[in-house]
Amino acid sequence: MQGLTLSLLACLCVSVNYITGKFGVTGFGPDSFSLVWITAATVYTLAAVLATGRASQLRLPRAVRGRILAMGILTGLQMLLFWWSLDLLDAPFAAFLGRFEPALTILLAGLLLGERLRFREGLAIGVMIVGGCLSTAGVWREVGLGVLLVMLACLTMSLQFVLGKNLAGRVHPGIMVFYRAACASAMMFLWVAGPGEARFDVAPFYWAMTLFGAFLGPFVGYTLLFHSYRFWDLTRTSMVMTLQPIFVLPLGLIFLPEQGLSPQQLLGGLLILAGALWLIAIHRGHRTAGRRVPVTVPED
Repeated sequence: MQGLTLSLLACLCVSVNYITGKFGVTGFGPDSFSLVWITAATVYTLAAVLATGRASQLRLPRAVRGRILAMGILTGLQMLLFWWSLDLLDAPFAAFLGRFEPALTILLAGLLLGERLRFREGLAIGVMIVGGCLSTAGVWREVGLGVLLVMLACLTMSLQFVLGKNLAGRVHPGIMVFYRAACASAMMFLWVAGPGEARFDVAPFYWAMTLFGAFLGPFVGYTLLFHSYRFWDLTRTSMVMTLQPIFVLPLGLIFLPEQGLSPQQLLGGLLILAGALWLIAIHRGHRTAGRRVPVTVPED
């Protein structure tokens, strides 16, 4: 029950970011929003690490430093790509498209880790592709660039999961969240100071939405997600996190009523969601049928 509760709360927190992020991107623009958002998340996470007496754990083992740095760089890329896409797409549509992440993770595991793609997994991915084609049919010129950016953002997230497959048992979740955010924050600073757009003279409303979203999503949401691994395996948690569109749809209707989905996009999005859930269920079935290796997370 604890694993389910933590996963659902994490899913809700991350889902709210589609709404607060849409407001923030409208005010700051994607580049400056990314910098403010991830820097705030870094400060929140560092404060939590210090408040809980884990300052000594900030010194990472040499064996994991390169992987943490790579995850931070990928986090920065993922944020830029995703917020650029959210600047172009409606929040509920982007949420449905983001469900391609588990499919890309399994495909990458096959390419990089030698894991075999099974026939039924291929069928589930096929259902997702059909849903993606249906949701963009006739409107590709309007949404094509945003769709490609979401897919690239999903790819960078999948690379993080493959890269950090065994990292959860070696670094405390709070420390991992802090370093991922800190590396991404440094990357965003370099981007905005260079070719990116610096736009910070915005209304207080956009600052409030951005700081609130940074607290709820990358800090609270991912901290809850990593803690859920203590009670549930990765596949079960992934199934719950895949349900984000179920939260984003009603939130979008309440706070972004002008961004409703067309019937065609809704049907395509539901096919994507169904394919993603089927894919994760198949993957879980094969894992539980074979030998399972528990994931251990350092205690508080």
